[in-house]
Amino acid sequence: MIHFGINRTETRWVPFPKSPIPLAEGIEGGDGPGGGERELLLSEMELEEKVAEDVLERAGPPYLRWLVDGQLERLEFLRGRSIVLIGSSHDRNNVDQVCQETKGNYVSWGGHTGGVCTVPQLNLTIANWFRYGMVDTEQAFEDWRGKWESKPGVFANRVTEVFIPKMAEAGLLRKPDLVIMASLFWDDSFLGWNRGNANFTSVQQHGWTFQEMSWHRSRVHSTILSIRQHWGNDLPLMFRTRQLRKRDDHWSLLKIFQLDQSCRAVAKELDVKLFTWGGKLEGFSEYYDGDQHFSLGPSTYIFGDMLFFYLHRAITEGCWGCHQWDD
Repeated sequence: MIHFGINRTETRWVPFPKSPIPLAEGIEGGDGPGGGERELLLSEMELEEKVAEDVLERAGPPYLRWLVDGQLERLEFLRGRSIVLIGSSHDRNNVDQVCQETKGNYVSWGGHTGGVCTVPQLNLTIANWFRYGMVDTEQAFEDWRGKWESKPGVFANRVTEVFIPKMAEAGLLRKPDLVIMASLFWDDSFLGWNRGNANFTSVQQHGWTFQEMSWHRSRVHSTILSIRQHWGNDLPLMFRTRQLRKRDDHWSLLKIFQLDQSCRAVAKELDVKLFTWGGKLEGFSEYYDGDQHFSLGPSTYIFGDMLFFYLHRAITEGCWGCHQWDD
């Protein structure tokens, strides 16, 4: 389970140990393994807000807290490494929040363009590239968002015209050690715009149609291939899966779930690992805007711990293809 502590720094992924049922000792007439024992009643248990130390020894490493606390000797594997997140405002917020917690230096290229966080203690670089989903032509982008958003809109054009020049300016044109991509909420918006623009408003289907998801899978497939073409087929690549949104008008929850299923299908086909940050936050619904964005808090520490956990796997020889990848 995710243990949400009183303070955000206490947030941890904690396994359930294989242990006996809690017993009450010295109970007359008990029938437990010791003869004088029985199972504890809930009312008899002492509730503690902290997880027992022997359980924490088996928990996921608190990488972000170590970095915040300056325990750099535990984090030498991060030194000189670079990570690129290709996604949306969720990735931008996560990178920005990690940068705040670690007192790193975050340089924004513009809210809907991207930015770079540098953690000087370890010469660690985390870049976020902002994409407008799977929009397939510049004309479609112009008609859909061109009045409000920065151009170009198509991902391949943004790579060559925006991201690579920006990375060059920052002196970061090297192959990253880990890339995490995502594309969900902007796709939801683009599909909705297209349905109305193409006069498909009479469709009564719950959520998206199978044909719309076929288009989406095709675009996700092409995007993954283009990333690998740019950095090589051996690039450690992950797909960040969905988080639930708070509202559910017009099948909003169902549509995001369908898009997520589409992405997972392509990821499995192309051997792209899953970064399941959002799914681990279900039930923790403190948002910035009442819909989907998480503020600085426990979600930041889940993200940071997962980010560095998978980076550690990515740079450890023979580990990227190892077992235990299922969620």
